[in-house]
This record gives sequence, structure tokens and C-alpha cells, in this order.
Amino acid sequence: MKRILLLLLLTSLKISYGQAQKGFVYDQANCFPLSKDIAYRYYQYVISLDDKKVIQRYKPYFDKYQLNFNGYVWEEVLTEILSYADNEIIQNVVLKPQNNSLSIKIIKHEVIKRFPQYVCPALNNMKIFNNYLTHIDKAKVNNY
Repeated sequence: MKRILLLLLLTSLKISYGQAQKGFVYDQANCFPLSKDIAYRYYQYVISLDDKKVIQRYKPYFDKYQLNFNGYVWEEVLTEILSYADNEIIQNVVLKPQNNSLSIKIIKHEVIKRFPQYVCPALNNMKIFNNYLTHIDKAKVNNY
């Protein structure tokens, strides 16, 4: 059963990613919960876990699986999402978790545009996002 769910998840993710590649471009304006790093101006994106909209949309899913709503768990979620990306994306994304945020640094300039195209379909489709949460192993999460 788990294999079937994983296959369905991967299929839907590939469809979403394929749609993004065919002209639908995700950017910060429509890639919630990613936002610009205005505090440090070092990271490309930040997920602020103090944002009421982020809490309202995502926290119930974390609660459902008894996961802490913090940057360390979000790091594991994004690591899981990125594990299906191509090597160029995987090797050029650095995640910096904190209790109330997750900062995302993209090393290679060519990957900056590709990152939201890959990640946003999973963050914005709550069925897909929910499926990723089912795979989180609390033992892997730093500072859990």
C-alpha cells in the first residue's frame, strides 16, 4: 500500500513539475510560503513560521502527524521534497533551520529559477504536502 501511495505521489509531483516546466512559472508572488530574505539578504528564500498565514495553512498538517512546527522539521520536509529533484538542484540548495524559520540558500545562479518551479507544486498542493509529511522520520530531524 505504501508503494502505491508513493507511486501516486511521485506521479502527481512529476505532473505538477511538468506543468511548471511547460510555461507556468512559479515565483515568490505565487509560491507560498517562500518569501524573500529581507532580514539578512543572504538567503534566496525564507519560510517564516511566525507568519499567521503559514501557521494557518500548514500547522494543522504538522499537528495531524504530531510533528513540531519548527524549522528543523521543515528542513526534513524540504529535504524529502528535494530528494526527487535532479542532482543540480540537490547539490546547490542549502537549508538553514531555526526554531521559527527555514532559510534557503541557492549556490548556483542557474538553480535559483528552477528551485521554486520544482518545490512550489509540492508546497501548494496540500495532498502532496500531506504525503511528504507521512514520510518524516522524527529520528532524522535535528534538534527534535
